[in-house]
Amino acid sequence: MFGLITRRRHEQLLAEAAVITARLHTELAAARAECDAALEVAESTGRRLERALRGCARWMDAAWVETRHTDRLQARLDDALGLNDPRVLDGRNWQHLRADRRTRKETTR
Repeated sequence: MFGLITRRRHEQLLAEAAVITARLHTELAAARAECDAALEVAESTGRRLERALRGCARWMDAAWVETRHTDRLQARLDDALGLNDPRVLDGRNWQHLRADRRTRKETTR
């Protein structure tokens, strides 16, 4: 009548609240377990990705060093064989300028 409840109703509400609280605690524990598992997977993936990126960076550095080394060796070989002579550079297109060069139509006959 004035917003008062009976003892039995009060105890019933307390029991319902206890059931709801227990269910929420169970759901919270399950959510924490899922979150911990997801974090563990993310950390593991992050560690693997970092390791892969470090390996890739090492490989890129090694490839760059080898490319520089190969370029230097090629330059030394060109110098030793005299391929840096201007006459050699001027004659690099000689095949395109040949008078007896066959065209594509002639080769298909």
